[in-house]
Amino acid sequence: MSRAARRRAIAFASTTTAPRAGLQPCVPTIRKIEQLAGVTSLKTTQDVWVGADGRVRQIRVTTPGVTSGVHTTTTQTLTLLAYNVPVSFSAPPASLVYSP
Repeated sequence: MSRAARRRAIAFASTTTAPRAGLQPCVPTIRKIEQLAGVTSLKTTQDVWVGADGRVRQIRVTTPGVTSGVHTTTTQTLTLLAYNVPVSFSAPPASLVYSP
């Protein structure tokens, strides 16, 4: 994101929990993964930057957690550089896909 775009961006944050986000059906699977991995997920914070044109330019998701008693934080940032541009992709091999 350019420096000028950052200055014009409007930032806001929201905290999401699974029930509020409509993800309630996923909660048992999430809890099972947490149990197997020895991790506890906590609330996720999402920061969204919207450009002057009204389009989302960047999303940052921060998730605190506890792994074997150690407090951790995972941050993922998605930067959107272009809209309406053709892309190509292919599905990963079945050996790399998890299906509960």
